[in-house]
Amino acid sequence: MSRQTNQHGLSRYVPDPIARQLRKECGFGCVVCGASVVDYHHIDPEFEDAKQHDPAKMALLCGACHPKVTRHQWSKEKIKEARANPICLKRGFSSSSEWFDYGTEPPTIIIGDITIYRPDYVLRMFGRNLLELKGAETPGGPVRISGWFYDGSDKLMSAVEDNCWKGPIENWDIETIGPRITIRRGPGDIALVLRTEARKALIIERLDMFYQGVRVYADKRGVYFGPPDKELYGFQGEIVNPVCCIEVSKDDGREINSAVQIGVPTKASFTNNTICGAELALCIRGQGLILGVGFRAIKVTGSLVKKCVE
Repeated sequence: MSRQTNQHGLSRYVPDPIARQLRKECGFGCVVCGASVVDYHHIDPEFEDAKQHDPAKMALLCGACHPKVTRHQWSKEKIKEARANPICLKRGFSSSSEWFDYGTEPPTIIIGDITIYRPDYVLRMFGRNLLELKGAETPGGPVRISGWFYDGSDKLMSAVEDNCWKGPIENWDIETIGPRITIRRGPGDIALVLRTEARKALIIERLDMFYQGVRVYADKRGVYFGPPDKELYGFQGEIVNPVCCIEVSKDDGREINSAVQIGVPTKASFTNNTICGAELALCIRGQGLILGVGFRAIKVTGSLVKKCVE
């Protein structure tokens, strides 16, 4: 195990403000190849001789490129040149095609506290799939995940395209530690926390995104939707064997069998905390939105809920 301090007593831990500055300057990825899973590398002086963490003399290097430097296959000059002109800044994003490891069986999808098994798509908004699963491109190949996440200006803040993750350089911060990616809009302002479990699950631990004037918020307590400046509505639970999952669309005036404005449609039955055969789970009258769940069954851990999110 390597020492945690060097000969000058400098810790291997890079303080958060310096680490974020370095990530931003390098475009959130390896300066050579653009991979998003990286180490913090001292170029010159090397870590053992460094007296401080100076981002101007450091670079982000991925697990494939970093050993080529430490084993002296690559020169310091090569890394200095890459640091001066990082590939992520040239192409506009960092990426990783190896971050997801899924087999032929669809992974479980967890968004907030909702667990979803074998969906065709997870989230559709206004006719567009924003998080979906697709079959393998070739026999015996892995299933494919694609997803697009937007900020308050409808600008893309993260994307997954056929198991390849991309993080645009316009973000305030992107931090990748092990299987978890965190995107921040500012100090303490988390927009997305995405975690993967190899061959098992894709977990969206935290989400605060906006798409065509609708806010989508998810955390360990549930998944909620609504206009950006009003109360959010949502649900909690487990979605089993859906044809599809959560859908947001414009209110088309369909009747609901409920005395309140949040209810279960007439085509669905509700027994033992399970909604069966639903085409619509939530209807937000007065806000022009329908939260649809086109599934065969949803097991609800509690009631359909209304929530204020700051």
